[in-house]
Amino acid sequence: MIKYIFIFLLLLISCKEIETRETKGYYIDENHYEVIAFGRAPEEVKNPVKARNMAREAALIEAQKKVNEEFNVPVEKIVNSGLIKKSEFVDENTCRIVYAVNAAALKKE
Repeated sequence: MIKYIFIFLLLLISCKEIETRETKGYYIDENHYEVIAFGRAPEEVKNPVKARNMAREAALIEAQKKVNEEFNVPVEKIVNSGLIKKSEFVDENTCRIVYAVNAAALKKE
């Protein structure tokens, strides 16, 4: 019984660690801005392909949200000028992406 409680606690701690990772943005130079974002698919999604796609999409939305907060630009401009430079899966339900926006004079006001 104690063995199962210990395993359960480890699971809770590891899941909590993934969920607390924040989306972070940084400037490469005044024309390039990158965001590292995490997305997570719901636990109830059992199809691994669907879970990965949902996690990647959630990470993309989170990255676009961060860019919008940073520059306060229309979402259409973010979608047109941004691209996913790197995508990797932390586990079956969690994706980490590096999202880059390139535009002239991005400096924050």
